[in-house]
Amino acid sequence: MKVLVVGGAGYVGSHAVMELRRAGHEPVVVDNLAEGHAKSVGDCPFIEADLADEARILDILKETGAEAVMHFAASAYVGVSVERPEDYYFNNVVNTLQLLRAMRAAGVDRFDATNHWDDFTGALRGLSRLNDCWSLYGGVSQAFRAPNLNDLSGNLTTRSGVAAAGS
Repeated sequence: MKVLVVGGAGYVGSHAVMELRRAGHEPVVVDNLAEGHAKSVGDCPFIEADLADEARILDILKETGAEAVMHFAASAYVGVSVERPEDYYFNNVVNTLQLLRAMRAAGVDRFDATNHWDDFTGALRGLSRLNDCWSLYGGVSQAFRAPNLNDLSGNLTTRSGVAAAGS
């Protein structure tokens, strides 16, 4: 399966890319490199783009033929969440909603917004759900994202649909 991995040049995202490849999937990384590093994706296809550019994300979804999206492009620094909460929420909430709109417009209906390794391993088994972590990073952003995913995603699922080889 061709999987668009947004935030795939970050720590957890780059490990997701490795596991997707190991399981026989075709990841394509999209990252703005604000917190990630292009070298961390190795020879995996990489597109530098920002989720804030919804039109560009829509083009990427169409051009790559993505069948699923895994979202690791959330801000994770506590300092930013305290010093500039509006930036934090814009990236973690608004950009997620824009991603969902682009996915709908492109006809991509498999989505997973994992943020922690144990949630990611569940996504590879096709068992993903929004996590129950209640840190400022995981909980508050997820609390804002979860109702919006339910209300605005229409026919999008919150399961990645990506199964590890042999599952």
